[in-house]
Amino acid sequence: MTTYKAIHGKTLLHVASDLDTAEGEGQIWFNTTSNDYKTIVKAAAVWASGANINTARTQVKGCGTNTATLITAGQTTAYGNAPVGINELYDGSSWTEVGDLNTVRRTGAEFGTSTAAVYVGGANADGGSLAVCEKWNGTAWTEVADLNTATVHFGGAGISTAGIVSGGTRLTETETWDGTSWTEVADLNTGRYNIGVAGKGSTTASLVFAGETPPPTAQALTETWDGSSWTEVGDLNNSVSAGSGSGTQTNAARFGGAPASGKTELWDGSSWINSTDLSTGRIYLAGAGAAGPSAIAVGGGANPPNSNATEEFSFSSTLAAGAWASGGDMNSTRAQQAMAGTGTAAIIAGHYPAGVNVESYDGSSWTEGANINTGRHHNAGAGTQTAALSVSGSTGAEVESWNGTAWTEVGDVNVARVQAGSAGKTNTAAIFFGGEGSPFGDQKVQNELWNGTAWTEVGNLNEGRTQVCGFGTSTSAIAAGGHPGSGETDKSESWNGTSWTAEATLNEEAEGRMGMGDTSASGVVAGGRDHPTYYGLTEQWDGATWTEVANMSGARYNGSATGSVGSGVLAGGSNPGVGGSVTTEEWLLPQNIKVITD
Repeated sequence: MTTYKAIHGKTLLHVASDLDTAEGEGQIWFNTTSNDYKTIVKAAAVWASGANINTARTQVKGCGTNTATLITAGQTTAYGNAPVGINELYDGSSWTEVGDLNTVRRTGAEFGTSTAAVYVGGANADGGSLAVCEKWNGTAWTEVADLNTATVHFGGAGISTAGIVSGGTRLTETETWDGTSWTEVADLNTGRYNIGVAGKGSTTASLVFAGETPPPTAQALTETWDGSSWTEVGDLNNSVSAGSGSGTQTNAARFGGAPASGKTELWDGSSWINSTDLSTGRIYLAGAGAAGPSAIAVGGGANPPNSNATEEFSFSSTLAAGAWASGGDMNSTRAQQAMAGTGTAAIIAGHYPAGVNVESYDGSSWTEGANINTGRHHNAGAGTQTAALSVSGSTGAEVESWNGTAWTEVGDVNVARVQAGSAGKTNTAAIFFGGEGSPFGDQKVQNELWNGTAWTEVGNLNEGRTQVCGFGTSTSAIAAGGHPGSGETDKSESWNGTSWTAEATLNEEAEGRMGMGDTSASGVVAGGRDHPTYYGLTEQWDGATWTEVANMSGARYNGSATGSVGSGVLAGGSNPGVGGSVTTEEWLLPQNIKVITD
């Protein structure tokens, strides 16, 4: 018998406050407080930096997916004719040079996968057009049947046994590939060169867009191929040439192009919408990806003349833009004290000068609690609101552990330091790194690991520094910024439980930054000072790059922070002319919640 739920669906969730996890994407609920129907949707797309290619070049072509990409040929000089046959393979994290083309060239067409591809046409060192076609088997290139008409500046789609190429210097001409030979088929409606193409995996459903018509005029035209003819469809929002593309006939992306543009557009099968720009505008770049929202952009030229950059497109996040909001003031003025916990359940210990005061935060206000045994400042912290550590600082190597009721002295660190970094989410597993020893000016590289009983010296930082910011766990952490002895640094390093690895630099050199994050894969750092300039800026880490996001309400450095990339709290710190403060700010990176209106 048919049930009610089978006809009408499950009961709609009624809640007083909104869902706030990624699992809420696509769910619909009724908020009884605001009287609205709501859901969580994906936020704006982003381009993130990937590993650089080994040989910077322009006029390069690519195929495959964003985790298995093949890029081929190109030119390594800014001007003239200096083609190369270099072939590189991407596995999602690094590029490896593999077998070169037999015929060096630039601006040909490429299609297929990273293990089975075709590269055809292009220009040789004399600038002449080629008809030469080569087939890739995952190891080496083999020459196969030539095109019927030699051409350059064109595009291709399909797989190694069934492809299509169109446009270029022969303008309207189109040829299809059956794995053995080329056949001329119906022409494009509008002849052009420097086009973009999508149609991964299909020879009967290609998409051609943008390009130039003589004498040269950039175009916004789009045409689709159905296996027998071309049809003009919705135009791009921007006229452009010498860009690239990825995806399929119904789910594609177009990016880059002249004049050195970073503009990106997404195609849904009927129309184009503007999306997030590339970080670096480029022309004659390679593109690949199984769909528009999973594109990869590689190499290209303009400024600098030849780029080695890789950018990966992501449209998977449901997080909205992060922002700071005012929290409740602390009861005592503080600067760089031990802090632990989350954005809504934090604890801070110590006081300047050498105070014993401890306060706890509940997400709105601070409450004084049991004091530490030895007053200190410039100490480091780790753990939670009910299981925390206060590590070293102005009074020496002493460490105290908090059990939610009282502080107890535990094993000392091996090297006493002030203004060091720390990471750890419990009071039984933490790391303590960098800082400044005695005499002052002795910037430390030492890193110590806490196992709940004793501290052990483990892998050192690559660069000794004081006023270094840290976040994460005892096995997955970030160290960022600081004062290496002369000036400030923008360097960051990641910890994997064994050793530190240099990561992308911050956007600003600064000491005394304050950080929040669960692991080395994501976090935020805020504030800092590059003497005499104080910062209120915030930089967000995605595991590969630092991006400037929302500023704090005021500039400061050497405060204390704890929490995650999604929710944290920052308290105290010094600003120009003021040594310490009671100010608290709360960081929130919320889900992208949409009110349903129809």
